[in-house]
Amino acid sequence: MKKNSLWNKILLWGLVLFAVFGVIYYLIGYQNLRTVSYSEVQGISASQVGAALTDGVTVDQSYTVHADYMDGVTLRFGTYADTLTQGVIHVSFLSGDEELASASLDATSLSDNEDVFFDFGQEIPITRGGTYIIRVWETEVGDTQAAAIWATDAGDGTSLSVSGSPMDDVMIYFVPSESREGHFNAWFGGVFAGLLILFVCVCLVSMRHEARDEKTPLTEIVHIFDQYSFLLRQLIDKEFAVKYRRSYLGIVWVVLNPLLTMILMSAVFSTIFRQSIENFPVYLIVGQVAFNFFNEATNNSLPTIVNSSSMIKKIYVPKYIFPLSKVMFSFVNYVITFIPVALVMIFYHIVPTINLLYLPLIMLALFMFSLGVSFILSTAMVFMRDTQYLYGLVTTLLSFLTPIFYSIDNFDATKRFIMSLNPLYQYLSIVRTCVFYGQTPTVQSVLICLVLGIVFLWIGIEYFFRKQDKFILYI
Repeated sequence: MKKNSLWNKILLWGLVLFAVFGVIYYLIGYQNLRTVSYSEVQGISASQVGAALTDGVTVDQSYTVHADYMDGVTLRFGTYADTLTQGVIHVSFLSGDEELASASLDATSLSDNEDVFFDFGQEIPITRGGTYIIRVWETEVGDTQAAAIWATDAGDGTSLSVSGSPMDDVMIYFVPSESREGHFNAWFGGVFAGLLILFVCVCLVSMRHEARDEKTPLTEIVHIFDQYSFLLRQLIDKEFAVKYRRSYLGIVWVVLNPLLTMILMSAVFSTIFRQSIENFPVYLIVGQVAFNFFNEATNNSLPTIVNSSSMIKKIYVPKYIFPLSKVMFSFVNYVITFIPVALVMIFYHIVPTINLLYLPLIMLALFMFSLGVSFILSTAMVFMRDTQYLYGLVTTLLSFLTPIFYSIDNFDATKRFIMSLNPLYQYLSIVRTCVFYGQTPTVQSVLICLVLGIVFLWIGIEYFFRKQDKFILYI
């Protein structure tokens, strides 16, 4: 009865948490993810001054859109270093001969080589893959003064004409501000329903196993928290006592270590990477603390079964508790390290946003992923002692393949795709999205992190459960 009541509590509290966080994440996501805004750069670099918008000159730029909505367009103008004293610039957005939207700007407000956004004031529905025209002209032009549009090399699906005359290999430098339908409701509804059904099914199946007194990997893990919570706390307290024994600053090193490491690495790498990464120290420490949690949790848990052989041989203790205690100790350290992260963010005037509410979910996913890997490694270590040396090489390699102190935006598409296959990249990326950039992570990116955590935890628990009865023969 006690066992069933435990799973009843898990089911009840799980449903409550699903409801609360489901509403919170829906409200945040709907506000920020219902459409995906982006800039489609048709001209990467302006190479020359194009047509001058003198009296009677009309410039038409046609291009193929890749969005569902468009709310404005940005054009780059040149004034030949003059200050314009009169003139009004007009921009129209057309589908064939039909004008869909327009905007105007006083030419006297222009500066030389300035990018100017023309706001249509609303989202204009357009057909993805269709061809549209941006028309630009100027009225009330002075006798000697007129704005000019920068030009650059032509791109695919684009063509330029000036007063009806086609131009070769030259087009307006423009950046359409577009929005693509994010299908947030469909993605959120599907993922939320799928996770909820999975959770309920796991609880119901576990209740049935408990009713039949059948031991399963999951029920054994759950009851460690219930029946051995005191021992688990003692092991975690012991980790703190041993790690900071005879240390003058003690647990303060949890805060100082990431700060000092950030300062050192920033000094080394800022001259190389800081040009492309704004507020590089913040970028660095956010990625650093997430990677350090995984690295510390897995490395510390790897020899736990072997090192606990004397206790395992003398008394019955659930073997799961040893790697679990190491990962939980590292997780507590990870939570504390957000203190220096907050300090560095305050120093660089980075204001936290409501998207920090995604952090508990991502930390839970990273915890499950790290715990699953820890179960696999601690089991493998029992049967093959070389695991610790091989994994040392793996973590060294991961420290370079994971973008802790660099951005993968510096690489080409192929390399970015290969590096995105690294699970740690997914976790570092989404933590930075919430903390560093203050943006809402997409449902897809959250799903990837959750799936990685659930899958690796399931594999680790199953592997540990199947092998644990043989531990006594090898330790």
